[in-house]
Amino acid sequence: MGVVGFCLVTVEITAIDGVDLVDPIVVFTEQSFPSDNGTVTFEVFGEEVTAPCPTIEPVEETVEAAGIGVLTLSITVEEGA
Repeated sequence: MGVVGFCLVTVEITAIDGVDLVDPIVVFTEQSFPSDNGTVTFEVFGEEVTAPCPTIEPVEETVEAAGIGVLTLSITVEEGA
């Protein structure tokens, strides 16, 4: 078993179906999730996402949200204190 801690995750929607948004939509800000060996895994709109913890630059991921479309996410992760 690896080293377990926690990370603070912020997720914003930056595009829907490939169309960039003028202003990002915040999904959640600094939510705490457990981390394991430098990665954190969490769900956004029912899709599992894994990101490094911490991130140096925001990580971009895409997920498909039923009834909404394909979302481009900007993910920022900080180590919990």
